[in-house]
Parts: sequence; structure tokens; C-alpha cells
Amino acid sequence: MSARHDSYRGLRETYEEESRHPIEAGTVREIASHPVVSVAQTTPILNVIETMTARGFRRIVVVSPGNMVFRGLVSDIDILRYLGGEGMVLIRKKYKGNLMSALNSPVNRIMRRDIKPLKESTPIDKALEIMMKTKRGGYPIVDSENYVTGIVTLRDVITKLSYNLPDVTINEIMSTDVLTIPSTRTFKHAIESMLKYGFRRLPVVEEEKPIGVISSRGIIKFIGGKKIFKISNGWLLSGFLSIPVTEAMHSDYIIATPESNLINVVEDMKRSGWGSVFILGPRERLVGLLTEYDVFKLIYKKISAENE
Repeated sequence: MSARHDSYRGLRETYEEESRHPIEAGTVREIASHPVVSVAQTTPILNVIETMTARGFRRIVVVSPGNMVFRGLVSDIDILRYLGGEGMVLIRKKYKGNLMSALNSPVNRIMRRDIKPLKESTPIDKALEIMMKTKRGGYPIVDSENYVTGIVTLRDVITKLSYNLPDVTINEIMSTDVLTIPSTRTFKHAIESMLKYGFRRLPVVEEEKPIGVISSRGIIKFIGGKKIFKISNGWLLSGFLSIPVTEAMHSDYIIATPESNLINVVEDMKRSGWGSVFILGPRERLVGLLTEYDVFKLIYKKISAENE
């Protein structure tokens, strides 16, 4: 377990901001990540998973073969929906439960085609409004010819616009209705909970105390990092779904207390790359969770209020 002592004590420190001048009056391209890693529609799902694992991405843009014309988007949740959601019926019928055969299907089988990309000229405040209304954590950015030039995610917004955050303590914004999962549960239980409740991360607990976190990206990494081949019958869908969550659980995570300073904790999230923070109360019991989306909502609220 990794405890960032500055976050845990709630001390306020001064950090060098990436930008000294407000940029929220600009366009979404200014805060987006680019160039973009993309795959063709015909790329096997397993190759997409391997790319996600190697790059540490949650989502990848799908383009036409030979160019960067936007065709769709595939995320870790789309893959989990294929493996542990409605896609299970297809895998059992068409592929006889053979997970490897199913993962060699082209990504266009599971990619999202209903996501409308943002234009490069979209104002930042409008882009944030769209992300807020749709509750999507990432949008591709395209030029006038629909060529993908970037992607904007919650992490991009937090990294570039966190100077908009108020000087408050964590207990004012943390989520207190935290869904956890016992360490004895399996991938099947974790995936079902993620899909049902819309969470990407679940604290893993023993006797009400957190011992780690199982995430959608962690499960994807378990496949992409080839750990699945070390599990007996892991190549079968039934074997994969019966794997204990502790096999893909991260035991290194950030902790804070309800009295910790928000700005301090967010800087810790940015440095570590973690998308959530465990909030611990007396006897190290989990009393809340701070996520990227919680932070994003505060940034959006500040910028939208200024533009009214």
C-alpha cells in the first residue's frame, strides 16, 4: 500500500502549475492529447488489448485502414461488456466458449459507433459541458475532414485545468456511497458490478478494510500482459471469469483522510497517474472515494459559472 504522506496529513503545498495562464477560453485541441494511437477496424480485439496494456490507455480510437478517418471508439468497458456482459452469449454460441477465438475477432465487433467526435474548434467550456452531460470520460478530436487529431479525457482536463479547483477539504466532495468487492470474489463478480453500476474501479476489502483495487484497466492488463495464459483454463471464458480478483488487483494505491486538502491530493493523483484515492477514517476503515470524475465536476462547475 502506498500512502502519500502529504495527502494523508492534508498539508497544503505549493506546486508548479503546467500553465501559469488560464486556457479555458481556448479550444479543446489545447488541452487534448496528441498525436493519437489508433487501430484499424479490422484489428483483432486481442491486439487492441495489448496496445492498451503497453500504452496504459483505457480507450483507443478506431479509424479506417490506411488513414485517420474516425470510425469509432473502443474502451476497456466495451471489452468487459463483450467478455462479461451481453457478449457472453455470442462467445458461448459462436466460439464455443473459447476466449482466445473470441478475442481474435475484429474490433469493429465491439467498438462504439454512436460517439460523435469533437471538432478541433470546439471551445473548451463546450467540450466540458458535453463530457458532463454524456458522462463520457473521453472524446476523439477531429479536423474539418473528420481526420482524428487528438483525444481529450478526464485526465487531460484535470492535468491542464486543475488550477480552477477550490481550496477545500476532501470531505466536501468525496463520494461516500462506495461500492466494494470482497477479496474472495472473481472476475465475473467484478465485471458484473462494474457494468451494472458504471464504476471502473472497485476497492477490494477484507473485514471492511481496503487491501487493494480491482479496475477495468487492471483486468484488461491481465489479458494483455499474458498473465491469463498462466491460469489453468484461462483461455476458456468460464475459466477467465472464475479468476479471483486478487490476481489482477493493485495493492499500491493512494490514501487520504476526509480532512486532506483537495488541491494537494489532486497533485498527488497527477504525479502518480492513479484515477482514484481511498479516503480512510478511524481504524483505517474506508469512508469515501475521490475519483477523477469528482474532480472533473468541480472544474466544470467553476468554468461554467464563470461563463454564465
